Amino acid sequence: MYLVEVYVTNSSLNINYPFTYYSEVCIKKYVRVNVRFSNSYTYALVSNCTYSKLSKEELEKELGYKLQPILKVIDDEPIIN
Repeated sequence: MYLVEVYVTNSSLNINYPFTYYSEVCIKKYVRVNVRFSNSYTYALVSNCTYSKLSKEELEKELGYKLQPILKVIDDEPIIN
């Protein structure tokens, strides 16, 4: 399992810090993904992807919050170089 840090790109919210989601595959840095955020679906930009040997349940217990999945990878290659 991979922990994926993303920056949500929602213009109605003034958010400038990453949120953590999970994925079964490694996602490249600076790729856009689709996530569920604040009861809606939006785009996000991947800032980091880290492998973890722990299960989703173990990670949620360690982190203290429920992890949401990356719903869809939008880009094949990073949009920023």
